[in-house]
Amino acid sequence: MCTALALTVTSVVPGAYAGSVLVSAKQVSKLSKKGAEALKFENQTSNEVAFGAAEDWESSNTVMQVSFAGDGKEIAAGSKLCFTMTVSEAAYNSMKAEDYIKLEADFFQEENNWDTLVKVGNWPSFLPKDFVKNEDGTYSAKVEMVFDTACKVFQSLVLRGVGTGFAGTVTFSELSLEREGATGDASENTMKFDDQTSNEVTFGTAEDWNNVMSVAFAGDGKAIAAGSKLSFTMTVSEAAYSTMKEDDYIKLEADFFQEENNWDSLVKLGWPDYKPAAFTKNEDGTYSTQVEMKFDSACNVFQSLQIRGVGTGFTGAVTFSGVSLERAEQVEQYVDITEKIKEKGDVADLSGMASSVKLVDADAIDSTKALAAYLTGLQKSGQVLFGHQNSTFRSVRDDGKTSDVKDVTGSEAGLFGIDTLALAGMETGKTTRQEALDASIEASMKAYNGGSIISVSCHMPNFTNDKITATGDAEHPYDFTTCDFMESQDLTPCADYILEGGEYNPQFNAYLDIIADYALALQKENIPVLFRPFHENSGGWFWWGSSTSVESYQAMWRYMVHYLEDKGVHNFLYVYSPNGPVSSEAEYLE
Repeated sequence: MCTALALTVTSVVPGAYAGSVLVSAKQVSKLSKKGAEALKFENQTSNEVAFGAAEDWESSNTVMQVSFAGDGKEIAAGSKLCFTMTVSEAAYNSMKAEDYIKLEADFFQEENNWDTLVKVGNWPSFLPKDFVKNEDGTYSAKVEMVFDTACKVFQSLVLRGVGTGFAGTVTFSELSLEREGATGDASENTMKFDDQTSNEVTFGTAEDWNNVMSVAFAGDGKAIAAGSKLSFTMTVSEAAYSTMKEDDYIKLEADFFQEENNWDSLVKLGWPDYKPAAFTKNEDGTYSTQVEMKFDSACNVFQSLQIRGVGTGFTGAVTFSGVSLERAEQVEQYVDITEKIKEKGDVADLSGMASSVKLVDADAIDSTKALAAYLTGLQKSGQVLFGHQNSTFRSVRDDGKTSDVKDVTGSEAGLFGIDTLALAGMETGKTTRQEALDASIEASMKAYNGGSIISVSCHMPNFTNDKITATGDAEHPYDFTTCDFMESQDLTPCADYILEGGEYNPQFNAYLDIIADYALALQKENIPVLFRPFHENSGGWFWWGSSTSVESYQAMWRYMVHYLEDKGVHNFLYVYSPNGPVSSEAEYLE
């Protein structure tokens, strides 16, 4: 149960989100609990807002905001932020049934540095029906937000809200930050390793995974839970440090083997890269940098560890010291199956299946047309397909050998989802373009052959982002293997620079080539694909969203479709997916 904590309010002005209002020490108090620690503040009321017909993260009167100072301590994954949100009767009545208030909690690890944010809550939304009327005529809703990842240093918190229809203020009361894991000896869960020095390497002008530095460590045969952490210091000699130019770097990958010498059993951590500016000079003339890598998923059996490195420009050896594995608490991953599985699954009602369809691609292959007709049949019958993201290559029991869906139900999901983050490498854990494509194609084929419809979502990186690196390969000129979800939320102006003739058009084309290669491999097998790019465009969190003009957004769509068609892709059923809620067809098509 969450205990009390409150917020301090600041007015919102356009472009002012980089700051926060500090709370005096008198406002902060602590409450000790067995196994947890809570931080609490006084109740506060937000600035006056007037939400319009759509979310607006930019205007001064359409974002409510409160902020408060942190205590400089770590917040562990699993911690909770809880509070009561209260509005007046007049403010409550300003909302229609479909209007809502959406919240975002931004925890800063460095003051005024938005790159250090830990966002909590996954933007919960509250409709009028979610509020309960109080005796004094006000309306309240309980809110709970859980940390999926840790916040290393809690400097400050900004709690923001947007939405539709609502006009008034919000009072935040009984707000508490309940920390997990505040007791116990961390050293009991920490495994330490002897220092190791890598082989001598000479990196060229581009990454070469056939030319790597490496060190190896023995494991202990035990499980490593998601949320665990590998930490170490990386040190190079002054001569080796001097071989690197300003833009050269060392990129690391940590490979945890679950079966000895079986590369298919790997759990990979990566891929941080370190330029000369990341190193600090020591008294003995050497240069060092601290490294921390976290487990997004569990390693069931820790047999051995290899730390490998590639990069550019660097010549020499690297010493890895202070290597430690800090294990997070092992969480039970299995539950009892209490429902009986149907001997025969539900059958789709195709009585309303269309006899003809009109698609974006006039040259769409027959299987794509058939998929469109099938989906219209499901829509008319009111039936829904059950879907699962990454189901054929990520699972609890056996790390993707058997999907969790098939493990429980006996068959694959009706809809298999995969993202271009997998096609490019990050979500498949692959370090080369071809490896990532092969793994994504294999997973998709496995799902299709199991009866699934294939759906591809698309978290394209902002193509101005410096995590996109040149390869020197004319056929595949850019590498996207280190790009993750965060690059899609880089709001640097991008859309107007990626079309034909634009500065970043080559990067955009290279990414579309990855998508085309994936599509064509499936097209050879006559497999249609639901392709969902540039989604949630009416929101403000992706670079293609509300910060991009309607004209630029439409131009990106046209360019992308024409580019893929010119590459021979005709198995895509293009899916337009704006952010909800959407109240009418006209609003959907805006």
